[in-house]
Amino acid sequence: MEDLEQQASLTKYLQSGMSFSEAVIAAAPPDAPPLSAEQREALKRDDPNHDTKALAAQRLGNKELIVNYESLKANNVPTLVIYGGNDHPEGYSDLKKVFSNAEYEVIPGAGHAGAVQNPEFVKDIRAFLQEHQRAANR
Repeated sequence: MEDLEQQASLTKYLQSGMSFSEAVIAAAPPDAPPLSAEQREALKRDDPNHDTKALAAQRLGNKELIVNYESLKANNVPTLVIYGGNDHPEGYSDLKKVFSNAEYEVIPGAGHAGAVQNPEFVKDIRAFLQEHQRAANR
């Protein structure tokens, strides 16, 4: 339930006309570690790249796409989770406990969105697909 409330909160802030960085900070859960000055500045620098009204509309359209931990526990499909080493890696510890059959790859030095722009991202996906293609052919 908390995830739904947090997502609704972020959507509300995005709809209000707040900048992306302000909305993310305002919607953070109360128990989340505070962002450092560097993290706040990085978010702020990225504000011009975000259309907050479009992001809010996109979030409103994806209400049924919320994945909870119970559904992850039941997943039997090979899954690769790739995240940036600067994207709060400590936040993935709970996910790793629940979604233990997934494979996790960290892209050192990458943030949240920057991971997909790193050549390691494609390398990790290709390796994962090749490994599971070989397993499927056995």
